[in-house]
Amino acid sequence: MKLFNILSLTTLLVLSVSCATKQDKAISKELAQKPEASSHQEVDQKVRKTIEASTQLTEIQKTQLLDLQDKTQTKMLHLKQEEIKLHEILVKEFGTSGNSPRFVNSFKKKLRQNARARIDAIMGSMKEANKILGREKTQEQNEIMSNFFYGHMNR
Repeated sequence: MKLFNILSLTTLLVLSVSCATKQDKAISKELAQKPEASSHQEVDQKVRKTIEASTQLTEIQKTQLLDLQDKTQTKMLHLKQEEIKLHEILVKEFGTSGNSPRFVNSFKKKLRQNARARIDAIMGSMKEANKILGREKTQEQNEIMSNFFYGHMNR
């Protein structure tokens, strides 16, 4: 029985890595085909219009999704402002004392923390949106998604 469980887990891991690779390629292909990036405001407006115009959502779901979007936008704006401040600190530090290894390591740590916080905010919002829509993921699916995103962060 243990051998079967180990083989099942190994198969699941191989399939999840394979799917992640296919997803990476699909996303990269779509990014390459996109002529230019939309601004955050444009994307936010499109999402808002899509939610408001939906005939498949209840009024309660629309309200909850719009509230979630507002909350997520606020969080993302705060994190973006923090990232800009970090870059300003980098420019100032680089201009005054160069780039000591201690400073560079601390700076990279702060940037990674900020990037993880952004991913956490996005993943948390997606999870909350799925709850609102009645499409909750299993713990296993959440772990696969988390490993997919954070696996790239550790490189």
